[in-house]
Amino acid sequence: MTGWSWDKEDAKSHVIVPKSEAVAVYLDNSDQLIIRQQGELGEEDSMVIIPAGYTETLINAIRSAKKL
Repeated sequence: MTGWSWDKEDAKSHVIVPKSEAVAVYLDNSDQLIIRQQGELGEEDSMVIIPAGYTETLINAIRSAKKL
């Protein structure tokens, strides 16, 4: 494709797999749920830390949002 540019508006209609950094989900030593996304190009990872008592609340919220 001559003149291809990822920045062109019509290029978005051709993307079939969007860019996504790796995501890990695990419990730390305090039983907090950690959702961690790998930083892009050596940048720091992004993390969301859910206190142990709120894991089920998070799961229910995700399930509810999926039904919308």
